[in-house]
Amino acid sequence: MRMPRRAHDGHNAHQGPATGQAILNVEMSAFSAGCEVAVDEVGVHAVVRASGPQLPPGPSAAAARGLDAIRALAGRHAQVKLPTRPIRERFEDLIHGRALDTAEDNDQPQHLHADRLPYRVSSWRYLPSVLKASDVSPDDVFLDLGAGKGRVVYQAARYPFRRVIGVEISPLFTVVARQNLARKRRKLRCREIELITMDAAEYDIPDDVTVVYLYHPFGGETFAKVVERLAASLDRRPRQVRVIYAWPKHEETLLGTGLFRTLSERRDRGTGQIVRTYVCDAEELTADQGSAHES
Repeated sequence: MRMPRRAHDGHNAHQGPATGQAILNVEMSAFSAGCEVAVDEVGVHAVVRASGPQLPPGPSAAAARGLDAIRALAGRHAQVKLPTRPIRERFEDLIHGRALDTAEDNDQPQHLHADRLPYRVSSWRYLPSVLKASDVSPDDVFLDLGAGKGRVVYQAARYPFRRVIGVEISPLFTVVARQNLARKRRKLRCREIELITMDAAEYDIPDDVTVVYLYHPFGGETFAKVVERLAASLDRRPRQVRVIYAWPKHEETLLGTGLFRTLSERRDRGTGQIVRTYVCDAEELTADQGSAHES
């Protein structure tokens, strides 16, 4: 195995000597255990190659924290080698996302949870394939749960939404998303954009949200809590809400509330993934609440 290469970009050039040494300690400890990692002062970005989950302890507290993430990633992704993205997707990045840092697939320590999926970026085609600009009014509010580096937030902000919100558990990804949006601010129609670093399971969904986007970011108890919070928001303020769910692995939890019905389904030709749209109708919700009060 080749030795890990040190980064010499501007970001690492401003690191203090203590931070730089801690990063080097993490890299060298990982290397001696058969791993190559992408790591900076924020945390471990990805395991490029792993031979096993048993790694030696690091020589500093900072390195130990990094190694904890390496252990978890190595155990989760044994013999990992990051996949090469299809040429079509890389070409679309050049067309739609020039100057945006959204395309790289990598894990963050915050994603190391049984309910959460490894970071995978949503295709540029998913949102526009199911949502037209004419479907959006100036009163609509968009919410992306599991916003990653902000690709879908950026896409949504080019629609005439009143407000666009992105919720992401990784602090690093939120920073990258904010930088991406700043680079493209002249192309954005929506000027009120909010990026929140938070566990989606703990996020109280605002009562003005009308479009929710998910690219299978989590399942299990986390998804159940998100649906519960969405239902609570609808109970507080009955309204029409559309849920756009790409790769809808846990749609039974959403449909099980009795609040949503399937509105449309599209299969992406490039990835083969299904993108389904579900809707909750305000009139039906109000009628159901009226019947409940009468009984």
